[in-house]
Amino acid sequence: MKSICFRFVTLLTVPVFLCCFSSGLVMAVQDGPLDEIERALKNDSAEEALQLSESLAAFSPLDAEAQALYGLALLRSGRYKDAESALLAALGLDEQCVEAHLGMGRLAAGMNRHERAVMHFREAVKSGRFRGEALRDFGGLLADSGDFSAALQVAEAAPSLLDYLGDEAVTGIRRTLEFYRYLADEPCFQISASFQKTTIDLVPRGDDFDTVIMLSINGEESGPFRVDMAYSGYLVLRKSLADSLGLERFGSLSVQNPGVGAYSGEGTLIESLGLGGLTISRVPAIVVADSELADGTQGIVGIGFLKRFSFTLDISEGILQLARGDRSDLIILKIDPERAAARAPLFLGPLPEILVSINGGGDAPYLIDLESETTIVDSLWFDEQIAPGFPERTIAKATARGPGGVMQQGRLFSAEKLKVSALVLGDVPLVVLDLSKLEMGMRRKVAGIIGRDILLRFRLHFILSQPELILEVP
Repeated sequence: MKSICFRFVTLLTVPVFLCCFSSGLVMAVQDGPLDEIERALKNDSAEEALQLSESLAAFSPLDAEAQALYGLALLRSGRYKDAESALLAALGLDEQCVEAHLGMGRLAAGMNRHERAVMHFREAVKSGRFRGEALRDFGGLLADSGDFSAALQVAEAAPSLLDYLGDEAVTGIRRTLEFYRYLADEPCFQISASFQKTTIDLVPRGDDFDTVIMLSINGEESGPFRVDMAYSGYLVLRKSLADSLGLERFGSLSVQNPGVGAYSGEGTLIESLGLGGLTISRVPAIVVADSELADGTQGIVGIGFLKRFSFTLDISEGILQLARGDRSDLIILKIDPERAAARAPLFLGPLPEILVSINGGGDAPYLIDLESETTIVDSLWFDEQIAPGFPERTIAKATARGPGGVMQQGRLFSAEKLKVSALVLGDVPLVVLDLSKLEMGMRRKVAGIIGRDILLRFRLHFILSQPELILEVP
């Protein structure tokens, strides 16, 4: 993975960038350097884009477009507060700056602010530099909300979309649109207006509980499904289950998961999904080969499904509680304030991330993955941000299972301090692995993965209307 530590070309920081705008002497930047920044962003080289932006700012204040590209690079790097400051500064210079609207749309989507994201993406699709990316993000946002009719309209209103994609992606896009057309007739994820909250039992695992629940599909008990917050889609079904239920298949989908890279398969539609006392109508799903689900479960419930709710996952009590999206108070009221160890802002981009600090260093984005047995630090992030102040003799060689389930040679060390919001843990064993393949699949920078070894010490409250993760001591 390319490091998400940035070697600044100048000593300028975001506040310095912003002060430059108050002078009124903002100068336009030549197109050549902006083209280079655009190329770096499209090649997923946020570090290079940052260096180019800061080099330009060393000579003169950035104009709106250049400032927006800088904000996009900060956003790609996981520096969300700095990105927001830069993008708002760009809009302050030019409220119609389409690149700034693209960044603000991505920020709003990551904060689960659907209407605000739609407003920004409507402007972002006018971009000459990033039209293809804006169309992809806008359509994806609408599909993620379950409004496949609107998602299809975005795609069909922009027939030049495929011009912005490589030949390899064209067939996949067309197959995805085929699935969208099948879903566009009626709204998906229909939940009864009377629903408020439900409790679902977790499946026992030895003397403890697993992050697995029982579901029914179209009125039939359909076996155990794993709750996986690191899967960005709705549901995954194994092929043998879909065949036994007689589910039709339409089009195809590919959705990111750090454990396997991506789940790819045919699309299907579940007319009725039951969990606990809740029934949801018209739930999209991906059907994958049985071999892709090696843990004995019948499928996966992903964050694309769960983020329609606020929810609590309590391993100690063996329950998953879901509350309707606009009733997060039903979850919050049950939390003991004296036992709430941390309230960490969540960013859904599209996988959930929280900011983590190790050994007093700066906050950096870590993916939440309850299927990762250990907390993992990316090797380049470790080498540049942690190792320089760490005694070499305390770092041991280790073999551990990384993304994709592949055993990797890595390193093991004990962090003196791991901080999440107000929570500080001491002497935390961490594994250092190469996460470059994960980063390439996500097209994002992450410093690591925070796993079940830390998360399941707590009662986890995902308040997705905020959004934030509250860690409560059981």
